[in-house]
Amino acid sequence: MESEIVLYDGGKRGLDYDSAKLNALLARNDYRIMMNRLIVSVREGYLNLLKLSETLKIYRQTLEHGKMQLRFIQKEFELGDATKLSVLEIEAKVKEIELSLKQAGDEFEAASKKFKLLLRISRHTPFEIAGDLDRDFIIVPASGIDDEELAAIALKTRKELESGAAKYEISMRNNKMAENYFLPNISLGLNYNLSGEEYPPREKGWGVNIKLSTRIFGNTISGGTGYSESGNGNSKSRSANTSADILNDMPYRSTLLQSRIEMAKSGDELSVLKESIAAEIGALSAEIRNSWEMIGIASKQVDLYDAQLIIERLKADMGESRRYDLLEKEMERSRSAVALLNAKIKYLMAASALELSTGMDIDFFRGYVKSKE
Repeated sequence: MESEIVLYDGGKRGLDYDSAKLNALLARNDYRIMMNRLIVSVREGYLNLLKLSETLKIYRQTLEHGKMQLRFIQKEFELGDATKLSVLEIEAKVKEIELSLKQAGDEFEAASKKFKLLLRISRHTPFEIAGDLDRDFIIVPASGIDDEELAAIALKTRKELESGAAKYEISMRNNKMAENYFLPNISLGLNYNLSGEEYPPREKGWGVNIKLSTRIFGNTISGGTGYSESGNGNSKSRSANTSADILNDMPYRSTLLQSRIEMAKSGDELSVLKESIAAEIGALSAEIRNSWEMIGIASKQVDLYDAQLIIERLKADMGESRRYDLLEKEMERSRSAVALLNAKIKYLMAASALELSTGMDIDFFRGYVKSKE
């Protein structure tokens, strides 16, 4: 029976254990990062489908109004109150609206298939996009966003930063192991045996030894000493040995250089990651602020067109303006409504991306902005 106990290994075992713990942390963080990205991707896919669904409703309503004006102008033409050119103009506008509706429908179908792929469901599975943009989502003013404060939150919560710091720590430990290549390995060996001509053997024997090995400038030097007894202590022996392998470890220099390069690289990546996160938060905050301004502008435009359309419809019915101009105004109103819808979706997507960028949970942004009021 033999056993060997490592007394000293230059700290390699401790460094390996610490590196293993850091690698386990990286694995957990990678899982969390992928889950967060998946959540944001699903949310953005849903918002995109909701936007396209609402866009279809806007174009359908505009098409309904267009067809109504087409019926009116055709009736007026039959009565001799409108020209054939006026009818053709309205028909062209209706065709234009129908084309916009078809394009929006195609976009919705393509986005639906992409969303089903994200959810890992068959493209043939029917589903319906439920939800109301104005009822189910709260869009709050973005004036209280503090980029530096959000960046400070991200530095504490982003798993990517924690993983980057862990990678840097691993590279430093690997570099330390490479620099301490010359530290010796010392081990203690023990053995115990039974011998003799009869069975079971009755003569006891035992031994103890110490081994040492070290690497110096590409060479390996090993040595050891031991003491043993056999035959119930009748035979005793002592041994010592030394050996040297010359130039058997010449790659040690390249290993040391590579570890230094990896340490510098991981440290630089960590610094760049911190700056990129701060820049990303700044860009998303600016996008949210711009989207909020656009929401205000588009809302006023929609309200203005709604007021103008009331007057234009009365004037058209009284014959004081062309129905073509009324339909043109209807189309301008639909474009403004789509612009308002796009601004709201852009705001919500930027807010969702900002929550991911700061490393916080869903709906963090709304609570953060309200806390600034």
